[in-house]
Amino acid sequence: MLKVRLDSSFRLSSIVTLRLTPFWAEVAAEKLVELTGKAQPVEARAALLAVIAGMPELINEYDMLRAQDQTSPLIPPSDTKTRASRWSPYEFALRIAAWWYRRPNPGRKPPMDEATAWAFPDRRASKEEWTAPRRLAVENILGSPLTELMTTPDYELRVRGPLEWRIGSVAADASVADPWTGLPSNGARLIGQINYSKARGVFVVENQTSFQEVCKLRSIAERWIIVWGKGYAAHGLVELLKLLRHLPLAVWGDLDADGLRIVADIERKLGRSFNPVGMTANGWIEGPHRFTTSEQKDRSVAIAKELVANGPPAFRELAKVIAEYPELAGRSREQQTLHDVVLSVLDETLADLELRAPHGLL
Repeated sequence: MLKVRLDSSFRLSSIVTLRLTPFWAEVAAEKLVELTGKAQPVEARAALLAVIAGMPELINEYDMLRAQDQTSPLIPPSDTKTRASRWSPYEFALRIAAWWYRRPNPGRKPPMDEATAWAFPDRRASKEEWTAPRRLAVENILGSPLTELMTTPDYELRVRGPLEWRIGSVAADASVADPWTGLPSNGARLIGQINYSKARGVFVVENQTSFQEVCKLRSIAERWIIVWGKGYAAHGLVELLKLLRHLPLAVWGDLDADGLRIVADIERKLGRSFNPVGMTANGWIEGPHRFTTSEQKDRSVAIAKELVANGPPAFRELAKVIAEYPELAGRSREQQTLHDVVLSVLDETLADLELRAPHGLL
């Protein structure tokens, strides 16, 4: 993404800033390896095979990786337990798992950065990012949520609505905060008390801009706890939703396969379902759609097909059009393009959820 200056004839004069889009930031490291040739597929596979060799817990992964054409592009085996579709999260998860099963003190719950420091000693590993795809891959290979396996650093959960966190006196009151208040993701649930007796539901909003637009709607902020989903990547979000399990639960996010998969993963961890807001098949069809490469579209179609078969029932119609719609399959629509449509009827939409689940059973 470039920000440039133009001259008086509207021709490029100079480049002001250059940054990677979120997708390219996610895959930059592996693409750089491919382009520079610093790690050829043969060497990359051999290095990973050496890490997981001789481990009973990873024997199936070892056999599948060894069975691949060692000179083919770096793509995970189709039946990997990590369920990763790209090499970066796949390799990350297997290296973490290899350390996990060999760690000297299995009874201790290690910090996430400790795991990366051991698993990637030659990569400034404490700086390795636990991106959403990598976290999901690690949870899949280890078979448990990260919050049960490792300690996670505290960060800010942004909240607006009828919720108070008390330590003696009020420490944070999201009902009077403007535009929102921040809660420590771990501290808020481990110490003090959370009071949400006046709340009628919990509304998770993926995008920060959309979250702030919802926070401006006072009639909703007085009744619903509005939480910024931060791309649904936050571990503390799941723990907070577990505390608020007696309330109706709604979600509004981008209309794309990746977002639906993360929603499905959170539902699995919570043992309950989200009610989609503004996430309809017709809304996706109408567009506008974000530009995607052929590789991105193929990957999204594969994810969407899996969700049609095994994903949350409330999102399967949307997953189906993403997987199959002629000429548009695999494309994405960002939730910001739905502000006019969703925000104008949001009060009524959430009120309907309240009526359908007056005792928090939805």
